[in-house]
Amino acid sequence: MSTTLSKGYKKPETGDRGSVWFSNLEDNIDLSNSHEHDGTDGEKIKSKNITATTSAIESGDWGADSGGSTYAATVTFPSGVTYENNTLSFVDDATGDRIFPTVTKASATTMTVTVNDNTLDLTIIYG
Repeated sequence: MSTTLSKGYKKPETGDRGSVWFSNLEDNIDLSNSHEHDGTDGEKIKSKNITATTSAIESGDWGADSGGSTYAATVTFPSGVTYENNTLSFVDDATGDRIFPTVTKASATTMTVTVNDNTLDLTIIYG
């Protein structure tokens, strides 16, 4: 006779025969297929266990803006990333400080980042 665990998975007991074992296996596969890490059907994933997607803007990537005192770089989003489905963070590589440039959507796959210092090397963190 199997035991149903806290998240709904069925654990067969030693000696369970095929009719019980395969039924439990089928139920567990269905449960895994609909698993969402929402804390109900499985443990939530801790943010420390997720590797962030990043990209870089190097100092040589900045072009002069038409205003003459700001500099812009066009960045292509990594695969699967869009402007609408992300929270963007920008980190100055030299200081480790978070900065807040002007960001505008340029197309479905690119954004324009504008700053007032063309010597910056930035890491973009997509969240």
